[in-house]
Amino acid sequence: MSKKFAAISPEQYPTKFSSGYGTNCLAFALGITEPVRLHSSMYDLDSCSPIFAAFYKKFSELFGSSESLRQLNSIEEAKKNEYVFMVFDFTSYITKRYGMEITLYDFHVARRELDGRWVHKPGWSESPCYINQQDWTGIFREFGERYVLFALTEEKAE
Repeated sequence: MSKKFAAISPEQYPTKFSSGYGTNCLAFALGITEPVRLHSSMYDLDSCSPIFAAFYKKFSELFGSSESLRQLNSIEEAKKNEYVFMVFDFTSYITKRYGMEITLYDFHVARRELDGRWVHKPGWSESPCYINQQDWTGIFREFGERYVLFALTEEKAE
């Protein structure tokens, strides 16, 4: 049986797992609470892939299918019972690994709650939080203003 999407509020989401590791923005946005290798998103993507294709790929890897996920042209297209995901375009990071400088690519994900508030997880070791206007300024500064929108209805366990 494949996993189902179930949103978790910032207050209820664990900052760290029993392994001692944090999670990233994608895990929080998708309500993933067990340790999975999400950090690999930085290693197996390249900037040649369109961001919408990369997000569909990651979603399929985690949930077994991306059929329930739909891309939006605007936030207004979302239904009241749908969560909206704002997936920011790739950001490149230069880091040292194994004595060499390498370039990694990653994207950032924020989620709109059903009540209209936006949430995200700013970093691996940081707790998820609600986004205020000042936060948006920092998010746009770090990730740019290019993003793709997706909508998804929470799937209740059977």
